[in-house]
Amino acid sequence: MSKELLLNELRRSREELSRDTAVLRRELDFEAKVKQSVRKHSFAWLGSAAAIGWMIAGPKKKTRVVTKLVGSKGEPVAAEAKKAAGRAGALGIAITVAKFAFPYLRPVILQYAGRFAGELAQRYVK
Repeated sequence: MSKELLLNELRRSREELSRDTAVLRRELDFEAKVKQSVRKHSFAWLGSAAAIGWMIAGPKKKTRVVTKLVGSKGEPVAAEAKKAAGRAGALGIAITVAKFAFPYLRPVILQYAGRFAGELAQRYVK
């Protein structure tokens, strides 16, 4: 074999090797394959994700919870006590809302209180 034939053979084998390496790299790029699959079959991916989530969580069991207010001795509590319990729940919700709103309303309340205290002080100084 001549030198040129050897060089041509070497060049051809290098080209084949680089082409095979590029094909192998594309075949092993799982991230790109998954991204393309999600883009191409988005409804199937969303549906299967929802189904798997439902299977992991399990089907919901319908349970019925019955609550009755009873006294310390086990006797049913009167209607007035039930109303009081309802008012206590409403009061709890109101306190929670007030705790949430107070940091936002604090500057307005302080400004109003300062103005009121200033007017009150001016009345008594005169």
